[in-house]
Amino acid sequence: VGALRANVAHPSVQAQACWAVRSVCAGTDAAGRARKQHAVECGALAALAAAMRAHPAHAAVQEAACRALANICNGDDDAGLARAQQADGVGALEAAARAMHAHADVAAVQDAACRALANMCVGSGHAGRARKQRAAGAHALEAITAAMDRHASSAAVAENACMALNNICVGADAEADARRAAAVSAGARIAAATLQRAHPTHAGVKRWSAVVLGMLHG
Repeated sequence: VGALRANVAHPSVQAQACWAVRSVCAGTDAAGRARKQHAVECGALAALAAAMRAHPAHAAVQEAACRALANICNGDDDAGLARAQQADGVGALEAAARAMHAHADVAAVQDAACRALANMCVGSGHAGRARKQRAAGAHALEAITAAMDRHASSAAVAENACMALNNICVGADAEADARRAAAVSAGARIAAATLQRAHPTHAGVKRWSAVVLGMLHG
């Protein structure tokens, strides 16, 4: 985290430091969760978002920062939801959506950003619903659907895109209805069906494409 703060102008250092944060924050056991919390306490979320803002055209920085965000925000317990909220507070949701729009041809960025969005948009409480709305407002649904079309051959993009769509669109209120309508208008239902056919033996794609199709039916 110190390297991120001290070398904002150097994209190669930023990318390497983001990868280091991503590696340190891997794992869902007690030790892994503790590392995620410690990273947040050290200011990792703000530093990652700052790196993305400083180097919007640098695909390696965008991918590495999104992968770090995804690992830090992984978890649906209270602490995980709090980390997602803190990520939103430093602009990480919008940064991930911007990365998708700026690097539409780079499958690795699309995969990483979809996973980051999926993890940041977990949660059904008031704060979680607000994060979903913020993602939709940043045109994440359109970017995710475009990734599903453009990178249909990538199982990683397919799985994480469908997961992100589900986490953004799920809900029982009028705002969730509007998000689902926006996803359908963007072509998400057709894209999910295409991915299901393209990856018939991939368990993750099968699972999440079916969830999306079920949610967007009719």
